[in-house]
Amino acid sequence: MPSPKAQGDLDYFCGMYAVVNAYQACGEKSERASEQIFDASCAAVRPSRWPIVVRDGTKIDDMQRMLRKCQEAIPRLARIRISFPFIRNTPNPASYWREFDLIWQKQKAVCAIVGIRKPIDHWIVVRRDRTPGRLVIIDSHPGWPARRSVSRSSIFAGTEKGRTKKSLLFVRSELILFSCPTGSSRGPRKTTSPSKRAD
Repeated sequence: MPSPKAQGDLDYFCGMYAVVNAYQACGEKSERASEQIFDASCAAVRPSRWPIVVRDGTKIDDMQRMLRKCQEAIPRLARIRISFPFIRNTPNPASYWREFDLIWQKQKAVCAIVGIRKPIDHWIVVRRDRTPGRLVIIDSHPGWPARRSVSRSSIFAGTEKGRTKKSLLFVRSELILFSCPTGSSRGPRKTTSPSKRAD
């Protein structure tokens, strides 16, 4: 007989969980805050996208709508600045990490949501590691470590159809930066466990 299905086996809610985990990295650490942010994110999805979004996952325009809804529905989140720096001005693969570092420092980012296409289509949260050349990945995927440090050398910043032997493929245009006055753009702090589920 087939194994029973578990939460996350049939849904692609990684976008919603990435939003929760990014706000958590910005200080929204309570269970109530996570519930409020998750509810607002789900409410933001256009009716025409339900139930498609459950099986196909969230796109960048869904992410934009969810983050706007969170800011509108939860006034205290207005202290957190959100930007999409690479949607219109997407760097090429050769300049990606240089542009990434420049915009991160300029905006004093705390964390970012990044769209990936390898090993699967997925949304993750990243923070800068204390070790140069490395990133901390905060991941909602139930079968992967909730937090792990990876070298940039294992990441290819390409396109949705890009092919690479590296273990991670970042979609260059899908970078969502989170900045807040009380935050730090340095390495990770001890926080509560990231919310899990997703693809």
